[in-house]
Amino acid sequence: PIFIKELYTLADKVKQLQKASRAGHKLRLVTRQATVVALDASLAFSAHLDKAIASRLASLRKTRDDLQLAVDNGRTPESELLKVKTLLNDLQKQRNDLQRQVTSLTSQIEQLTGIRLEHFVPIALQRQVFGDNYLREEQQLAKVAAAEKGLQQAKEQRYPVLKLEGLLSENSGDAYNTDRSIDRSYNYIGVKLVLPLFNRSLHTAITQADIQLRREKQQLSQLQIDLVATAESLRQQLPLVDRSDELARTNLKNKQQLLDIAKVAFRNGRMTTEEYLRFEAQVLDAEAALYKTHVDRWKIISQQAVLYGDDLTGVVQ
Repeated sequence: PIFIKELYTLADKVKQLQKASRAGHKLRLVTRQATVVALDASLAFSAHLDKAIASRLASLRKTRDDLQLAVDNGRTPESELLKVKTLLNDLQKQRNDLQRQVTSLTSQIEQLTGIRLEHFVPIALQRQVFGDNYLREEQQLAKVAAAEKGLQQAKEQRYPVLKLEGLLSENSGDAYNTDRSIDRSYNYIGVKLVLPLFNRSLHTAITQADIQLRREKQQLSQLQIDLVATAESLRQQLPLVDRSDELARTNLKNKQQLLDIAKVAFRNGRMTTEEYLRFEAQVLDAEAALYKTHVDRWKIISQQAVLYGDDLTGVVQ
């Protein structure tokens, strides 16, 4: 072919598809990184909560032992001891469930990284996530551009095609009736212009390409709305999570002080077993709430990294 217009358009379409593919590859990479960070944060939460449960178990065992002496001496009914034992059993079950969760988290991290962690990896934020564009939007814009080239290519199939055409063919031999030697050449070369005057399949191809373009544009329009909303939501959530962290720290400190007071009151017989156990549970709940804010913060940072396509190796240390 000397000149086929649609081939040039096809080359442009391939470039846009390659651009979309590169954006998709980067999106998968950052998503994988974000998943690992979120899993590690959850692993850290589980480790801290396990430590908190262990602390509560130690405190309750001391209370159980004291109550056991009181029951043995007939100063306290056995039902009070049973209440403490029940809470101890509940906490041990919670701790066992937590260990199952840790096993699942480490397995998921190993699947993503090939590394088997024995405990969580401490991580710190080196810098804030930033980006000028949304990575998924870049990918979809490239798909729209490729669809536009696809429609253009379909229309250009109606253009004339200029071809260089030739043939090499020679015959030689003896004539059967005259016995004369014959040597003939049918070689030729020329320029051929092909005009697609009527081809129903071309109309079908154009219609399909137009539908594809409309579909990609609709997806882009909806995606842009979703991305802007998500980005704004994450931006607003981050300072709220930081504030929640401050409040959770204060709440934990207050709950621990109240528990110390409750222990004294319980030992002096000025507080029921139910009331005292409630303070023990409140401290554990406060610790869990504090550690959860850490998980929420890293999840938001990870989601922002995926949104903007920001490589987390430069964000997280």
